[in-house]
Amino acid sequence: MERTNGTWQGQNGIGKGSWGDFDKVWQDTYKEVKKLDPNAKIVGPSLNSWQPKWMTHFLTMAKNSNTLPDVISWHQWGAAAFPQQAAALKSLEASLGISPRKISINEYGSEQELAVPGQMIHYVQNFENVPELDSADLAFWFDYGRMDNLLTDQQKPNGGYWLYKWYGDMSGQMDKTSTFSTNGNLASVANTTSDKTQTSVILGGTSGSTTVSVNGLDQAKLGKVAHVEVKESPWYGVDTAVDSPKTVESGTVDVSNGSVQVPVKNMKAANGYQVVVTPGGNDTAATGLSDAKTQATDPIRVEAEDGALTGTAKKVQGSYASGNYFVGTFDSNDSSDTMKVTAPESGTYQLELGYANGGTNKQDATDKVTLNGQQLKDAVFPYSTGWTTAVPNVDGTRKTIQYGTVSLKQGDNTLKLAKGNNAAELDYAQFTLQQTNPNDHNNGGAVVPDNSTAASSSSSSSSSVSSSSSSQAVSSSSSSTKVTAPKKSAHAVAVANASSAVEKYRLAYNKAQKTTTKAKYYKAYKRAQAKLANLKHPKTIKKAKAKVAKAKASYKKAKKAATKAKYLKEYKAAKIALNKAYIKYSK
Repeated sequence: MERTNGTWQGQNGIGKGSWGDFDKVWQDTYKEVKKLDPNAKIVGPSLNSWQPKWMTHFLTMAKNSNTLPDVISWHQWGAAAFPQQAAALKSLEASLGISPRKISINEYGSEQELAVPGQMIHYVQNFENVPELDSADLAFWFDYGRMDNLLTDQQKPNGGYWLYKWYGDMSGQMDKTSTFSTNGNLASVANTTSDKTQTSVILGGTSGSTTVSVNGLDQAKLGKVAHVEVKESPWYGVDTAVDSPKTVESGTVDVSNGSVQVPVKNMKAANGYQVVVTPGGNDTAATGLSDAKTQATDPIRVEAEDGALTGTAKKVQGSYASGNYFVGTFDSNDSSDTMKVTAPESGTYQLELGYANGGTNKQDATDKVTLNGQQLKDAVFPYSTGWTTAVPNVDGTRKTIQYGTVSLKQGDNTLKLAKGNNAAELDYAQFTLQQTNPNDHNNGGAVVPDNSTAASSSSSSSSSVSSSSSSQAVSSSSSSTKVTAPKKSAHAVAVANASSAVEKYRLAYNKAQKTTTKAKYYKAYKRAQAKLANLKHPKTIKKAKAKVAKAKASYKKAKKAATKAKYLKEYKAAKIALNKAYIKYSK
């Protein structure tokens, strides 16, 4: 059972008409469960957010009816507020004379932060440091079989998976971290194993560099020096796999009075980081920490949102996007994104672009491409089934295209993408060295001629460097051959528009915070569902509506109470069946 913003939401999201009064349903269900299993643990009321006024009503009702749950539950949207909300519950219980209950957060993580390591570490930190918490579950916004988006569309681990793997591998004692009390951008959790030979710290949520001070170490177990390893779990988007976290720093440091200092450099806000401290011995001097060596062939990844934006282009948060952000609303004719690309060597690079094209016309979008002031061929972005922030995003919307090969000079280069036809959202640009040009130090920019210079194709790979969220490869051509799409029928256009309306109001409902606003968008969402279902399956919907009308008419005509009750029951059942049809046939 779930109660949402003042409206009793039962099966299929229907209100009081089908399930009755929440308080009575709660009491009846509680008593029935306890009758079947007196030792059963009851969890509730599963609010869709922390709502102190309604929680006061619920606990008062449950206490007076002797139906208090063993565990109090709600959904948590935003990590920072949880400690204060848990404290508010404790205070509320005391004021009502109710013994303290454990807390279960049965959904957490909003759509556009879900699974992102730098976002999830805040929840993990705040949950771990509130002793009343019993359990917490990631929210189910997207496709099934994906561990709440910790796995890619190919069911391979992404960057979020490794954050939770680090957390799940912790054993022994949990250690206190200072970031919980400040509750700022940087978040962390830490633990030490039972034998005191390993301390690990998971951190993230901010950009730049920080120093991790690990105190209270057992120097007798570690030795005069400690071995330190710093690992990074990058966030390239939900559907880009990360084979394993990468080691970014390693070496040995002095242990001084049970403490070590570990600098963590060049952090990115969306990524997760792990510091592991283990014994280094007494016989060698500390070497200090060394950065992992980079290779010229390592991909150069530039986040589109870090570029200079013009026109209506703006930075937008999205969990399916690399770095947790992308460039959206690329709508006005003067929209552009200018990115700085620093190349370790001059040479020929393969250029990959991450994007989304959810245009209702389902046509290709194009951007004009300029590299170091030189105009190149246009980038062509095929239709990608939806925009980056689509929910539930079953088909996957963040795609990639292989633009072709370009020439970069050593040092700084400038890549500019400007709006052409239609609009596409931009996620990132990635350059991978194919061939060095040792004599080219100043120019760069020309597309290297080959047989594929006019092709832009999308990839469905879940590789550790690039991926799209679709298992179906898409290709398009920017050659001089003109391909005209067949004209859509009026019905097809109506279905497409109705589908867009369903998605629009679903998103608006999910994002709304106020009760009145949520109710407004929920009604609009249900109306849009009904319209879409009627367009797609008119005969089925017509029959279902006829049953509702017939039962309603029979109810109004009936004179006897028993007959009226019979037809009222049929009327309610018909309405439920109609609503089920709306839900089923609007997908």
